[in-house]
Formats: sequence, C-alpha cells, structure tokens
Amino acid sequence: LKKCKVLKNHHLKHKGVLSVLGVLVFVITVSTSVYGFYHASQLKTKEYEATILKNAGTLKECKIVLIADTHMGYSVGDKRIQRMVEMVNQQNPDLIVFAGDIFDNTVEGIDDVSAVKQSLKSMKSTYGVYACWGNHDIAERLFTGFSVVKEEEEKRSKEMSEFVSECGITMLEDQVVQVADSFYLVGRKDYEKAGDGTNNREKLSALMKQVDKNKPVFVIDH
Repeated sequence: LKKCKVLKNHHLKHKGVLSVLGVLVFVITVSTSVYGFYHASQLKTKEYEATILKNAGTLKECKIVLIADTHMGYSVGDKRIQRMVEMVNQQNPDLIVFAGDIFDNTVEGIDDVSAVKQSLKSMKSTYGVYACWGNHDIAERLFTGFSVVKEEEEKRSKEMSEFVSECGITMLEDQVVQVADSFYLVGRKDYEKAGDGTNNREKLSALMKQVDKNKPVFVIDH
C-alpha cells in the first residue's frame, strides 16, 4: 500500500509540473504574438549617410527613401499605408525605392484597394518611385507560412502588376535605369521566386555590363 501511495503522489507531482510548463508555454506564446503584432504596427524611420566617391554629374546630394516588406494584404491596409506615405513625404525625398514584398500574396485581401492606391499615388519625390519584387509578391496559398502549391504554379498575378503601375511605381525586373543622368538603379527579380513559376533571374554581372561604373550604382534586391 505504501508503494502505491508513493507512486500516486509522484504521478500527481509530475502532472503538476507539466501543467505549470503548459501554462508558461501558453503565456510566452501569447506574449510573443502580442508583441509581434504591436511591433509590426509601429512605423519608424532610420537614417544612414553614405559618401560615394564617383562622378554623379551636377548631383551633389541625393536623399533616397527605402521601403521594404510592406506586406499589403489582410493585415496591412489603408490606414497603415496612409501613415507610411505621410512619413515618406515628410522626408522630402529625391527618390523612393521599394525593395520587395509589397504584397502579402494577395491584392484582394487589402481592405480598401482604391484608398491604398490613392495614398501611394500621393508619394512625392524628385525622380520618381522604383521597386523590385519579393518572394511574397506572387499569388499563392499559404499554410502556417509555407506555400502549398507547386513551384511552377508560383506566379505573379496580373492584379499585382496592374496595381503598382496604377500607383506610378516603376518596377525593375532584371532591368537597369539611369536616373537624372547621374546614377543607376539595378532592379533584380527575387532569387527564390521570380514570379513566372521559376527561380530564374539574370546574373548581376550581366546587368552591370549595362552601366557606366564611373557613376554611382544602386542595386535593389529583396
């Protein structure tokens, strides 16, 4: 009888430890999720200064605003984008650049597509707005963050391309453009998902043959 009692007490103690661990895991998970949502909703700017010892013609200074991973979709819509555009315009930029993952695999999931387009159209810069695509800028079904479609089906939707075009954003897909006769922008396809069901993209060395390396060169790559 003593032996049975000891085993029973041991079992209860073990069960109690597991319950405490379970509660701790639950609290940590919820806390991390809440912090993640809060952190993602906070828009901040960070400034960097760089000196490039190259000939940029008459251009002596250039303020570039870099934006990445907006992930517009079910969780990011008009209010967040409107606030972002206000912060961008406050910078009085010469150039605005989006470095991929503009969408979160959907256009239809954006709460007010027309309002978001209107906000993005209102961005102001001297030399325009340029962008490259990211791995989330394709229409695919996700399960717990992972794609559930075959690689050859991972393609960009027509709506995404039309969306950025209507917003006045120039998309560079393995393309080179010279800005203000002063510097070059090289926009690359995403290395993982090119948007056509492959991961094929031009080599950077091939793209660089199109630039005058005596001038500054900026590469946009997600």
